[in-house]
Amino acid sequence: MSRAKIKADSELTRFAIRYATERDRADQRMLISHCRRFEALIGAVPLKDLNDGHMIEYRRLADRKGLSPNTTEKLLIDVRTIIRAATGKNLMPGRECRRSFKPTKLMTAAMEYIADGGLTTKTLTHNCRQFWTKTNNLFGDIAPADVQAEHFVAFRKAALAANLSRVTIEKVITDVATVCRSVTGKLPESGKRLRRSRPRPKPAPLESIEAVFNIAPEFMQQWLVLTTWTGARLADSMKLQALVQSNEFENAEFITFQASKTGKQHIWPIPEWLRPWLRKIDHTFRPVNDHQVRTHRERLNEYCTQAAVPVFKPKQVRQRAISQWTRANGAAGAIVHGKSLGVMDSYVVQDELLRETMPRVIMPDCFKLRAGITPATVAADDPYQMFQSLDEKTRGVLLQMMRGLLGQSKQ
Repeated sequence: MSRAKIKADSELTRFAIRYATERDRADQRMLISHCRRFEALIGAVPLKDLNDGHMIEYRRLADRKGLSPNTTEKLLIDVRTIIRAATGKNLMPGRECRRSFKPTKLMTAAMEYIADGGLTTKTLTHNCRQFWTKTNNLFGDIAPADVQAEHFVAFRKAALAANLSRVTIEKVITDVATVCRSVTGKLPESGKRLRRSRPRPKPAPLESIEAVFNIAPEFMQQWLVLTTWTGARLADSMKLQALVQSNEFENAEFITFQASKTGKQHIWPIPEWLRPWLRKIDHTFRPVNDHQVRTHRERLNEYCTQAAVPVFKPKQVRQRAISQWTRANGAAGAIVHGKSLGVMDSYVVQDELLRETMPRVIMPDCFKLRAGITPATVAADDPYQMFQSLDEKTRGVLLQMMRGLLGQSKQ
């Protein structure tokens, strides 16, 4: 089929022209060209009929023609963007060609920032590359010291045209600005932020966590206990669980751990009921990587289904942990989250505050059974624990009595 006929008759090319024009994409000529080149090898297939097989077939034909892997993968990304915009289908093109990629100046600065901070996160580098892919055609390879507001404005425009969410766009800009500050010592002007609706948190209910705990194997029980207490992110909680196997905290008063994403040193007090969980268990722990994280998510989904509770994600367990600490003490919740207390950091001893707040943090009763702590065996010298062990109706009666006694004492 000739290029002229494809240009005149191709449904994919026609939609690409309309898509690029409506969004005023800076790379619209490249986008349309990629669609035409795709159909020059595959043929003019109706949009609704395009599938994963066509992606794989194009890669095979492109390799036979001697096209570079970089060119092939860039073309397939643009074609998938058009198909997703037209049909809502997100095609997976199969195994990507192995591509050689020279790190950009921003990516190099991000890798240095990560190395200097002792971090292991991949997000900063990924977001810097994302920024480069959306601005490279206009500005080339920008050095961190040269990034200005116009670059961020251009990125927002290109990212919106590519249907990236506003939350993702602003996260990328925040990370790029952070990398720039690590080089220049000051934050670059980033322009007007996109308006975003803050997502409403949905912490996993304590009842659901307890239901999964009761049917899960020991390694998942230990992970649930550690995550519900510490509020660590998934990869960090898995690393913390592996660290526990070496009896690192056997005689310690606090758990200490450095967050992979932020590099912040976290600290959590160790109550007596938690100690039985800080030991080696019969399970093989492998190095934490993307595959292990994905497998852990899948297992948690399976256990939720087996326990007949709505599926909750590791993020929701983290939300529950921070919610429980915040209910007990707002400042303690901020510390567990990793947020600065501002000027109060100069006055508040965090480990003391967390230790004092610890008895008021409500955790599922099933976590405490391992230590033999049940509502019937609460220590008599701990009034707060005794109060918490009572049912809601009895607690209400006691509160009314206390208010009455308080009123009499003031007379």
